[in-house]
Amino acid sequence: LATQYAQVRAQVVVLKKALLDEREKHGYIKDGDVGKAQRIRTLEQEVDSLVFRNKQLSARVESLQSDLDKRGSGGKKKGKDTNNREIDSIHLEELESKIRENERLHTKLQSIEDHFASKIQALQDDN
Repeated sequence: LATQYAQVRAQVVVLKKALLDEREKHGYIKDGDVGKAQRIRTLEQEVDSLVFRNKQLSARVESLQSDLDKRGSGGKKKGKDTNNREIDSIHLEELESKIRENERLHTKLQSIEDHFASKIQALQDDN
């Protein structure tokens, strides 16, 4: 009876240690999940912001292109002065700049969406 008691007592110690280890492991996993969820929310907000900015830039580019088309199809006058040419040149430069910025933002958005999708997949695989 005393040996059985000693064996049970030794098992209790081992089981208590295993229980504490599992609780600690669970705490790390839970903390990791919270951190990942927070990172996902941050990335979602950044994606939303980039989508919004991309729409703004697209609208601005379309507006500049339509202005440029209107000026081009409105019939060019022979007496067009250099001031109008400078304005057209400035508009063209601004349009090109906005197109480049739009491309850059689109690339960044795509990269973030890919990263976000991989994070979601990783979280789903973890669960």
